[in-house]
Amino acid sequence: MLLALGLFARLRYTRKTQKLLQYKNEIIRAEKEKAEASEKAKHQFLANMSHEIRTPMNAIKGMTDILIRRNPKEDQKEYLDGIKQSSDSLLVIINDILDISKIEAGKVELENELFSVNELLNNIHHHAV
Repeated sequence: MLLALGLFARLRYTRKTQKLLQYKNEIIRAEKEKAEASEKAKHQFLANMSHEIRTPMNAIKGMTDILIRRNPKEDQKEYLDGIKQSSDSLLVIINDILDISKIEAGKVELENELFSVNELLNNIHHHAV
């Protein structure tokens, strides 16, 4: 009889523990789904904002290129070159934000792009001075 009571108590304890474990697993599953939805919304927001910012930045860049081709005065050319370099830099940052969003979403597309190390260093030096 004592053995039966012990087994019964053990069975009740096991069932209670299983119910508690199931409840906690449901909570964890719900929180995981919530986190995944939040992460997806963040990726979508970053992608949308990157595209929305890129459009006017490309317009600024294009209009600056047009003004540079119209033979501006020397002091104007200096300012236009500054605008061009700044808009190029901002586009790189915007593209980096979009790339980070793509990496986090598992949608990575790598590109090979040629660049001049000398030009890069000259730009860094020019902006640092």
